[in-house]
Amino acid sequence: MKSKRLVSLLVLSLTVTWANSQTPSQDTTYKKFFAGSTLFVLANFIPGDPNPPDFVQLNFGWRIRPKDAVSLEAKTWKYGVFLA
Repeated sequence: MKSKRLVSLLVLSLTVTWANSQTPSQDTTYKKFFAGSTLFVLANFIPGDPNPPDFVQLNFGWRIRPKDAVSLEAKTWKYGVFLA
C-alpha cells in the first residue's frame, strides 16, 4: 500500500511539472556560431590499435535564424589496411 502511494505521488508530480524546453527566451546557450566534431575522432586515441582510423572532422556553422543554419564540414580519413 505504501509503494502504491509513492508511485502515485511520483506520477502525479511528473504530470504537473512545467516543461519550458520550447521557450526560446529562456535558452541561455543559444549562440550565433558553432563549432564541433564527432565522437568517432576519439577512436584515434585507442592505445595499441594496429589499424587506427586516422579520422578527423571539424564542423563550423552559422545560425541564420533559430531553425536555419549554414554549416561547413572539413573531413579527412585514411582507409584501413586489412591485416590477416
